[in-house]
Amino acid sequence: MEMVAKHCRVLGHHPEWRNVFNLVTVSLTTWDAQRKVTIYDLNMALYMNMAAKAVVKTP
Repeated sequence: MEMVAKHCRVLGHHPEWRNVFNLVTVSLTTWDAQRKVTIYDLNMALYMNMAAKAVVKTP
């Protein structure tokens, strides 16, 4: 979450986060586009996937 939060600050993107124990849920929409999904949200999702892969422990 910290890695993605830093990226969000740089981009000025503010997703809705929910963190319960070991499960993180994120809602990506763009307020300026009437809360619709935009290319900015898709790019953020791609970054989040990359960040998750970078921190996942492999056996």
